[in-house]
Amino acid sequence: MSLQSTTTAKFKVQNLNGEDIMQIMGQGGNMVFNITANGGIQISPILITANGPINPSMSAPYVITKNGIAALTLAAPGVGADDGIQILIASATAFAHTLTTPGLLLTGTASINTASFQTNAGSSLTLMAYQGKWIVISTNGTISYT
Repeated sequence: MSLQSTTTAKFKVQNLNGEDIMQIMGQGGNMVFNITANGGIQISPILITANGPINPSMSAPYVITKNGIAALTLAAPGVGADDGIQILIASATAFAHTLTTPGLLLTGTASINTASFQTNAGSSLTLMAYQGKWIVISTNGTISYT
């Protein structure tokens, strides 16, 4: 059984002889989420090309591609409703990006307002929502908190 994708398709299934078992498509037919025949999961990253907010109610990988410092904000996740949401923010550019979440970061220190990336590409920060706060799960590279 196979459902074919169009530019407005939101869901696509192929049989076991195909590459994909399930795809969820975004606008323009771009793949957003994929489960492969081998059981692998692929989630397309959301590219950050400008300053602005990150959606606090959607688990997603984000990649900063802005050619300059990205000033990002992240609001509080919903208590209970958003518990478990994970957000990965990775930098593909060598700038000192910032993520501001006033009083919402649980970093293991008293610094809970801002995460600042080092000026090297490859820095990343993974956060998990829990009870209206963002728990820092992991980092790559140097991320400083204030």
